[in-house]
Amino acid sequence: MSRLGKIVWFFVAFWGIICLTVIAVTLSALLPSAPLGEASPLGLVTIEGELFDGGPVIEQMRILRDDVGVKGIVIRVESPGGSVAAAQEIFQELEAMRADSFPVVASYGNIAASGGFYATLPAERIFANSGSLTGSIGVITQFMHGEKLMEKLGIEATSVTSGLMKDAGSPYRTPSPQDLQYFQNVVDDTYLQFLEAVSTWRKIPIDSLKPLADGRVFTGRMAQKAGLVDSLGSMQSAVAWLSTRCGLDEVPKSLETSVPPKAFFEELMQGVQTAIPPSVRNRAKVLWMTP
Repeated sequence: MSRLGKIVWFFVAFWGIICLTVIAVTLSALLPSAPLGEASPLGLVTIEGELFDGGPVIEQMRILRDDVGVKGIVIRVESPGGSVAAAQEIFQELEAMRADSFPVVASYGNIAASGGFYATLPAERIFANSGSLTGSIGVITQFMHGEKLMEKLGIEATSVTSGLMKDAGSPYRTPSPQDLQYFQNVVDDTYLQFLEAVSTWRKIPIDSLKPLADGRVFTGRMAQKAGLVDSLGSMQSAVAWLSTRCGLDEVPKSLETSVPPKAFFEELMQGVQTAIPPSVRNRAKVLWMTP
C-alpha cells in the first residue's frame, strides 16, 4: 500500500471510530436507563462543584418530589458556590417545597459555601460536619483588562455601544470610575439580597449578621455557634433525622436518586467549558463563591 493510501486509510478508520462512538453514546442516552434497584422512601440530590446552572438540580428535585414513594429528600452539598441566579433558582424551588411541607434536609460535605450555602437556606434542617467549610456570605465580580499588553503588541480595539455602561468590564480598556461604581452598585444590591435571605431563614437580625457576612468561611462547628447551621453531623445523621421526620420505621439503607441522562453534545460542551479557566469563563459575572 502506498503512503497516500495509508494516510487515507488512517483518516477513514479514525473518523469511522468517532462516528461509531457518537452513535453509541446517542443511543445509550435515548434508551431507558436501568432501574436503580430497590426503591427507597428517601431521595438524594447532589449540588456538586461550581454552581452555574440550577436546572439539573431542580429537575432532580422535582422528579423525586413527584415520586409517590419518596417521602423526603436529602440535598448533599459539595460546592464552593457559583453564579447568583443558579443559587437563587435552587433556593426558590426549595422554598416552594418547604411551603408545601415536603421534608428536605441539607447535608454539607467538605465545602458548602457562598452560593452553595445560599441555595439550601430553606431546608428544614441543615447538617454540617464539624470540619465542613461553609458561610462565605458575600458577592464578588472580577474581570481582566489587558490594554497595556495590547499596546505592546500594537493592537487596538474599538467598541461601538448603545450606552455608556454597555462595555463596562471590557478586557480592552481600563475600567473608569463610573464602571467601578456601576459594578459596586450591582454587587451591593446582590449582597443585600443574600443578607436578607440568610436573615429570614436563619432568624438572625441583619445588624447581627453583617459582622459575620464579610466573605469569611466558617467551620461547621463555628457555623453552628453562629446559627448558620442547625446540627453537627454526617450525611448519615441527616438521613437518620429525616427518617424520623418522615415517620419511617427504620433508616433506609440506600437513597433514591434521579440523575437525568445528558446528551452527547451536552457532555462534550460541558467538558470544553470545564477546561476553560474560571477567570476567563466567568468574566464580569456576579458570583457567590469562596475566595
